[in-house]
Amino acid sequence: MDQSQPSTMPVESAPVTEPTAGGPGSIEAWLPESQPQTAAALNPRTGEPRRPGIIVVATVTSLVAVATTIAALLWTYWNAVESFATAAWLFAQFSEPSTLTQVGLVAAVTATTLIAAAAAAVTGFYAWWGYSWTKISGIVAAVTALLGLLLNPVGWVSIPLMLVAAGLLWLPGAVGFFEAWRRHRHPEPAFRPPLEAVWYGPLPKYRR
Repeated sequence: MDQSQPSTMPVESAPVTEPTAGGPGSIEAWLPESQPQTAAALNPRTGEPRRPGIIVVATVTSLVAVATTIAALLWTYWNAVESFATAAWLFAQFSEPSTLTQVGLVAAVTATTLIAAAAAAVTGFYAWWGYSWTKISGIVAAVTALLGLLLNPVGWVSIPLMLVAAGLLWLPGAVGFFEAWRRHRHPEPAFRPPLEAVWYGPLPKYRR
């Protein structure tokens, strides 16, 4: 004797749809509904969210700013060997500095250069990988790029470069890219309602 009783225990399972119609001799089955799409559209070649041109420009601009900042520091070192006072704007503010003062000034421009370069490098690298907090770090990098004023005209080039990079990260195209990466890394869970009853045994239509 075949009796089917609905279970009173809630069971987490996929919602069911109407049974599919098969051909002669086939077995009908209950199929789950399709899952909602929670992930962002991915580039089929890379498996990552599509990277817009605005992010490419912002990243390249940031890295060029890093390169010009480091080049300005190296140029300062080179010129300081022959003419310390004209090697950097900061050096020119001290008339006939002592050896200890010169060492301190060189350490100061080195530290400020590394701070500015690090901020620009972090912004460019993580913006490429879709982290939205680079909108804030881009502002920080643009501010620290002003430290290039302590060096020479080569270092001054990094200031407009970082201003451009920081501004690009706030445009809608970049914001949408960051949101796509957020959804890609942290897809929102899709909750399924529990079934009210689970039937065991043959489907009702097959019982005689």
